[in-house]
Amino acid sequence: MTTKHDVSNRVTPEFFGMDAVVSNAGEAQDLAARELNAALAAKAGHAG
Repeated sequence: MTTKHDVSNRVTPEFFGMDAVVSNAGEAQDLAARELNAALAAKAGHAG
């Protein structure tokens, strides 16, 4: 299994929903969503 790790300063593990108050949280949420969608698509045999 391949994993992706990204460190965002000042962002706690509880960042989901915190993008309203912490600018980096939105970026981290977007990264997590993109990576999860890509992994699920690959698992299902779909590209993109």
